[in-house]
Order: sequence, then structure tokens, then C-alpha cells
Amino acid sequence: MARFRNRIVHPYWEIDDSAVFDILANSLDDIREFISIVAAYCLKG
Repeated sequence: MARFRNRIVHPYWEIDDSAVFDILANSLDDIREFISIVAAYCLKG
């Protein structure tokens, strides 16, 4: 996911739509885990 973030954040790389789709389709567990961690942190408040 870090490499994916770098591809989006740094404009000197071309964004390949099929690669973005593949990452989102096959990395949902990473995204869900990230959301869970952020939500837990925010609710700690």
C-alpha cells in the first residue's frame, strides 16, 4: 500500500487505472484494517 500511496501522491508517475483497480479490488483487507485503526484512535478521544 505504501507504494500505491506514492504513485498517487507523486505526480511524476503516471497513474495506471487498471493498477489502481487491481489494488483496490485485491487489497480491501488493508484498507479495512486502516479504517479500523483510525476509527479506534478517533473514538479513544
